Amino acid sequence: MISTTLLLLNLGPFVHGELHVPCYFILGDALVDNGNNNGLLTHAKSNFPPYGIDFSDGQTGRFTNGRNMADIIAELLGFDSYIQPFATANGSDILKGVNYGSSAAGILDETGEQLSPHWPIVAAAKGQYLISTLDAEILYELGARTVAIFGLSLMGCTTAKLAKNGTSGSASVDTINNGVQLFNDKLKP
Repeated sequence: MISTTLLLLNLGPFVHGELHVPCYFILGDALVDNGNNNGLLTHAKSNFPPYGIDFSDGQTGRFTNGRNMADIIAELLGFDSYIQPFATANGSDILKGVNYGSSAAGILDETGEQLSPHWPIVAAAKGQYLISTLDAEILYELGARTVAIFGLSLMGCTTAKLAKNGTSGSASVDTINNGVQLFNDKLKP
């Protein structure tokens, strides 16, 4: 989370109401979900109170009381509206980007399957060939010139993992966080 905060703080001086990137595609889980799961028969959705109590659009499916991280980054990049969810994306607005965030999603299709249906990250992005690999050369060939990838958060600190696994006196589930750290370390290069 520290690197995310630093990124947001560093983007501030560059935003003057003009668009800084042509499009913004978002892949992730509940941290960026903006309503993709609303129409699914799943426990992994949040289009009901108290979610959205401080958001002008109300309960949209964001797992926050207002904007989420993807919304804030869109504002800082100069977009005049939030990026639309994949589940309802249509029209020419698709050209400015799509939010594929889906609560309970992960890199593997089976991630979050205990919560019933959700949009797996890779399956949602296959139609636009965004994640055939995380190889920068392939992304460059597809037209990407600037790509920001955030690593996984410390999932061993979530209430669900704490309740399921216990902590053995630690503030979080160390075995899970150790695995997250290994993944993030390999993601950097």
